[in-house]
Amino acid sequence: MNFFDAVGIPRGWEEADRFIDALVASFSQRHGEVIHLCPLDLADDLPNIQFGLCEIRTFNSKELSDLMQYERLKRRFPALQTDIAQLSYFNWLLVREPVTFAPTLSHRGGFGSLWDFDLNQDFGALKPFSTTWPKVVDDAVYALILQNWENYAQHRNYNWRAFQIPWVYTVTPDRLAAPAFPPSHETLSWQTQIGQDGVGQDVEMEVPLRLNAFEDYNPIANELTESRWQEIVSATSAPIFNPTAAHFMVRAFRNTGIDEFLSHISAVEAAVGLGSDFGIGGRPPRIPGKQQGATARLRRRIAGLLGDIAAGARFEELFSVRSAYLHGRLEGSIASRDRVDARIIARRVVNVLVDASIASANATLSRESFLSLICP
Repeated sequence: MNFFDAVGIPRGWEEADRFIDALVASFSQRHGEVIHLCPLDLADDLPNIQFGLCEIRTFNSKELSDLMQYERLKRRFPALQTDIAQLSYFNWLLVREPVTFAPTLSHRGGFGSLWDFDLNQDFGALKPFSTTWPKVVDDAVYALILQNWENYAQHRNYNWRAFQIPWVYTVTPDRLAAPAFPPSHETLSWQTQIGQDGVGQDVEMEVPLRLNAFEDYNPIANELTESRWQEIVSATSAPIFNPTAAHFMVRAFRNTGIDEFLSHISAVEAAVGLGSDFGIGGRPPRIPGKQQGATARLRRRIAGLLGDIAAGARFEELFSVRSAYLHGRLEGSIASRDRVDARIIARRVVNVLVDASIASANATLSRESFLSLICP
């Protein structure tokens, strides 16, 4: 059934050869490229940005229709209401993911193997590093949000993001796998605008809602180069880098309000904190004349890592706000300055750790050794 959706039903003998060739190719296919399409809701007119197998760009209706395999979707979902022309008004993050198909049909899309299904597994188990989005999309967003967006935002205390990603639509190259139902264009943000028709009459039209919050995006496009992307990717597997920091940076982008604030604080703690700070595996040696608490150690490591004593002191203040919230002692609201400063310190710390992770001098150091060099 999935195959017929993909290639259509042959209309007579003249299409038999095409149909048979497509069928043979589908069964023998071993490699392909999954495409993840992410609409950048609320975005202004962004410059094209390309890094790795990822790019930010716009598509015309034909390009977007081909990427989404729209003709196949119409065969699969006769009541489909998604308007490709409307979707083409938006900027998109496109992420390509090379994949290798399983060698046996029982493990391919559209098939199932009961023999491999473990009924004794813990279905309620938590996977700490599982992601809502595909991992390659998380990686792309992580690289994007490590850039200095808040310095170019006109009203960063209100919003430092240049866009939101409400959903990700994944297109599989496997004709034997069922396509996912595409989200509607109505799930994105629109506004009513007055325009003129072909005879000069005023008419109401729906256009994408834009933030208009950034004067210039080119510095961001210039910062996220191919070489910087490779550095970010390499750093995540370095001994001194804790990938949990990247996890919380993406969480902060996806969340709003208090969850955004807590995620940024957690990203910093994951980046420069150690279990021994909290007595796990034994306390580190005491430093004469210094505060010995875990928060004080975080403050000194941030100051040493960034070469900025004020940043360390500011993080200690933010950590106190976080603790007051968690322990029920917070009075009033959390200031917008606190929210943005948490974002700035988290971004700075993670970026410096990326730089340190790819430095040859740190190649053989453990996290404990590296952080102890900054602050015991």
